[in-house]
Amino acid sequence: MTRFLWQHLGLEPGTDLDGLFRHAIGVPQGTLTAIFLAPVAERKRTFDSLLKVEEYRRSSDELLKTVRFVEQQVTAVDIKLARAEGEIVRIELLEAEKNGSCPPKIGRRGLRRLEKEVGLKRERVAALDGLKMSLPGFGPGSKKAGRVTSRLI
Repeated sequence: MTRFLWQHLGLEPGTDLDGLFRHAIGVPQGTLTAIFLAPVAERKRTFDSLLKVEEYRRSSDELLKTVRFVEQQVTAVDIKLARAEGEIVRIELLEAEKNGSCPPKIGRRGLRRLEKEVGLKRERVAALDGLKMSLPGFGPGSKKAGRVTSRLI
């Protein structure tokens, strides 16, 4: 009989049918709020069994195991990725050294930094050239201009 009720009411096998009917489905008239007047421990026990709190707690614990497993896998992949990136940088450095496209031990970052410095120096030279042209006696071809500019750079 209980199997029939579980199946036709859409309940999971093992559901406490007695407690379900007594406290949720077949509550006698005038006693609907009686469970709320019961002591705390009894209320907790009744509602925990109706709401299947223990099953949720177990499910949560099992999901925590899954979360930890996924985090470990992500960490392992991150480590492999970092290793591969390091190998790629090393290979690029070796290829650049082999082709002579950049001096040994500089690498891409160093090359970018040097290019940026060169750009800044060029901007500074252009600014100083503009300033030089605006000063009297420092026109194009003036020896004073060359000496002052070389000291500033």
